[in-house]
Amino acid sequence: MVGSPNYNSTGGQINFTTIPRNMGSSMKPYTYGAVINARAATVDTPVYDGPSPLIYKDAYSTAKIYNYDGKTHGVLPLKKAMGNSLNIASVKVELSIGVPAVLSYMRNLNVNPRIPVDSGGYRIGNLDEYGPSLTLGGYPITLLEHVGGIATYADMGVYHSPESILKVTDSHGQPLYVSHPDQRARPALDPAVAFIMAQIMSDDQNRCMIFGCNSALHWRDRTVAAKTGTTDNFKDAVTVAFTPDLAVALWVGDILSNNYTMVNGSDGVFVASPAVHSFVSQALAGVPGNRWYTAPPGVIAGANNSWFLGDTPSVAKLPGDNPPSPTPTPVDYNVPPDPGTGPVLASPSPSPSPSPQVCPNPLKIWPNC
Repeated sequence: MVGSPNYNSTGGQINFTTIPRNMGSSMKPYTYGAVINARAATVDTPVYDGPSPLIYKDAYSTAKIYNYDGKTHGVLPLKKAMGNSLNIASVKVELSIGVPAVLSYMRNLNVNPRIPVDSGGYRIGNLDEYGPSLTLGGYPITLLEHVGGIATYADMGVYHSPESILKVTDSHGQPLYVSHPDQRARPALDPAVAFIMAQIMSDDQNRCMIFGCNSALHWRDRTVAAKTGTTDNFKDAVTVAFTPDLAVALWVGDILSNNYTMVNGSDGVFVASPAVHSFVSQALAGVPGNRWYTAPPGVIAGANNSWFLGDTPSVAKLPGDNPPSPTPTPVDYNVPPDPGTGPVLASPSPSPSPSPQVCPNPLKIWPNC
């Protein structure tokens, strides 16, 4: 845990890993995991990334959701909607099972989104108090909670309470206390769901459309699952990553007064991901690059690195999604070419109409008219 870059610098005495911050789209792995766990979709279920804006209305407010690039990207499989971090698709995925269901899934991993209060603090709200911005990182959590949730994916569904002291010895090096790795562990998630999420987040092909292939989220020499997050106005930049041996989360942002933002273009993939990439490479320097998960019971493999729950190999349509119907084939209204023969007379020629006669009788009385 590194709570600040320099203890003796401005704000250095504050542990920013335990202060709630907005984590942006790095929260989306929880949403997609919740929907797969609920059997509402598979990695190949088509999701319509539109319309833009996606308008959400409830009894309290109206929200307009846009993608980061301001565009829409048609219909694409759920795993690519996740990898490319499409906001519109993510909210649709979230709403397919409901915000309360996604929130409950997060809380089971000890990820506790908070609601700001007027006094400047935060509170844990009721399930029905949260809106669709939950999946976009609209409700702050602590970085320590975040890495604990991601570590649950890394340990194939087993949640471990954070520990800072693993061993205590006396002056002779004799152990006085040794933490047991499973002492504070509990099953929190189906290993099959955790494995599927690891496959989505580690496949560079799932994010190439937006992030480009071989970005800082991709390791050439090892398999790593990763996701970025960026908040509005570039206030926060986040990257999370994990392997079977390591889980890491990095937040970059204002450590002065929470009123400052970074310069435009400070996306998580540019600001936080390079540091995470470097850290993971150095921390796992002695670990074989091909070390990865073995598929657990309850999953089946499909084409193009798609993995499915054994009891849900296919979901044809995301609940509540309404992709546009195929566009009808346009009718050919082209005028035929001129044959060059000039005007064509009608056949047979029409008889001329008789000219009307003027009535000689001003009173128009029969028989003269």
